[in-house]
Amino acid sequence: MYRYWRHIGRLLGLEDAVTARIHDHTGAAELLDLLDATTERPDEAGRVLTATLFASTSEGLARVPAPALSASAWRDLLCATARASLGDGLADGLGIQAAPVGEFLPLIAQGLGSARHVHLTNPEEGERARQRHIAIRRQRMVPDRGRVGA
Repeated sequence: MYRYWRHIGRLLGLEDAVTARIHDHTGAAELLDLLDATTERPDEAGRVLTATLFASTSEGLARVPAPALSASAWRDLLCATARASLGDGLADGLGIQAAPVGEFLPLIAQGLGSARHVHLTNPEEGERARQRHIAIRRQRMVPDRGRVGA
């Protein structure tokens, strides 16, 4: 799991030295504490940027024919996802409103139902999907080769 986050860190421009020694939750918590201690609270510029990004994204997604959701529904989904990811404190600081998620359950069910339909009507594709999933799970179980003592 932490190999994945080191890769994401590189894509975001973090030096490898920042994430190189993180191999478990304890190391990640120590880095989070350091980041929390050195990161400023969101300001008005951050709130404006967040609002602009959410508005642009939700309006763009609303133009996608399927699933047919309104821009406000997409915005609620973005807000709910961001709050779950960032936590209430940071989300509040960025002006991300709390949003109900119950209305998205049909969307999730539709996606799961579509996947199930493909797997039932095309057994070969279903088997390929299962094998891909098994391979991903097995890869995640392999110890990080860059880790000392692994």
